[in-house]
Amino acid sequence: MRRALAIGAVAVVAAGLAAGALALHGRQAPAAATTSVPVGTARVTRTDIVSRQRVNGTLGYGSPWTVTAPAGTPADALRQAQAALATAQAAQGAAGQADQDTAAAGQLAVQQAQAAVSAAGTNAAALATAQQLLATAQQHAAQAQHQADAELAAARVAAQNAQGALQQAQSSARLDGSVTWLPAPGTVVQQGQTLYRVAGRPVVLLDGAVPAYRELGPGASGDDVRQLERDLIDLGFASASNLAVDGSFTGADAAAVSRWQAALGVPQTGAVRLGEVVFAAGAVRVAALRAALGADAAPAAPILDLTSTRHTVIAQLDASRQQLVHPNDQVSVLLPDGHTSVAGTVTDVSRVAAQPSPAQGSNQGGGQPSPSVAVTVTLADESAAGTLDQAPVYVSITSASKKGVLAVPVTALLAQPNGNYAVAVRAGGERRLVTVQPGLFGDGGLVEVSGAGLAEGDLVEVPAS
Repeated sequence: MRRALAIGAVAVVAAGLAAGALALHGRQAPAAATTSVPVGTARVTRTDIVSRQRVNGTLGYGSPWTVTAPAGTPADALRQAQAALATAQAAQGAAGQADQDTAAAGQLAVQQAQAAVSAAGTNAAALATAQQLLATAQQHAAQAQHQADAELAAARVAAQNAQGALQQAQSSARLDGSVTWLPAPGTVVQQGQTLYRVAGRPVVLLDGAVPAYRELGPGASGDDVRQLERDLIDLGFASASNLAVDGSFTGADAAAVSRWQAALGVPQTGAVRLGEVVFAAGAVRVAALRAALGADAAPAAPILDLTSTRHTVIAQLDASRQQLVHPNDQVSVLLPDGHTSVAGTVTDVSRVAAQPSPAQGSNQGGGQPSPSVAVTVTLADESAAGTLDQAPVYVSITSASKKGVLAVPVTALLAQPNGNYAVAVRAGGERRLVTVQPGLFGDGGLVEVSGAGLAEGDLVEVPAS
């Protein structure tokens, strides 16, 4: 299409010079008067020719993701777990006391029976009766003690279960309450800054790839603890000399968290409750609000949408031309003002072609639209895009290139009656036509040409500017 447009563009020039071309080829020029076209000259150069294809794209901040309130243990459930543990511990204490009382009572009964045996002396009848009473006392004491031991063991298990349930509830205890503050759409939030507030408490953005899924406190270990340790050092609440980035929450971690909490103006618990931080890979931009002020931050309730802070361009390239682009290719992006072009780099080329719906348009033949692949481009100069979002742009990709070829301005081409093309060469005050074969049409209005009698540095006629 580019070649056809370029050739068509020179048709006017060709018509104006047709009479001269016929005369130089020994043909009689028409007698009718022709309009004089002012002409200038341009050099035949040896250069690299690059041809680019322009495709539609959309400039934005990439796909958004939604921050939701964590689905952890609410405050009421935590209080219930604490109450259940207290009840279980009280029952264990009562069972322990009962076990001790049973042991003491059994021991006393046996001692009394043993004393009766001793008092019977040599009286055979009395001795037999006393011995029978001793055996009965020992049996009753053993049975009672066995039952008391079993009740104490059951109470201990119940207390242990209640303790485990409380620890589980505490590890997933969530910041509970209503949304009390939200940032404005378009706000950029940096690491350590407040993303939103629940019940007046700040929910802080921290750097990390592992999402928050539990309380971070004494005894916790893992990659989420490790990234918290890095963040505490980055924010200045700890240093490598007093906090090891080892993924184990120790007293040093608790001290650093307390210093951070003091700076935030919240209670210094030394632990990070679920819902008090959101981990993300660097700074974020608030794309949209999903919750209203005063709304309950219920488990899994959407709060806001976030995006990257850097612009990206998503271009839709015809799937048949997928081979033209590769990651790290350099492209040019024409911004919506129509004259500002920004260099870009291809970061991703989708391997899956999407078939657009008929409502998105059809090709000139009236058939179904052609499938396309998404090409992701990052800008070399982020500031050039300003605050544009979902703005239409054009992406120019290299479709062909040649190195070290002879080239002339496309306006130097003269269409000949026999269907060939020529250029008018000026040398020593003379003018001659040289038949040429056009090649690749490139950027900047140049076209590759080849033909006998044409050399680098020759002057060729072009329309005067």
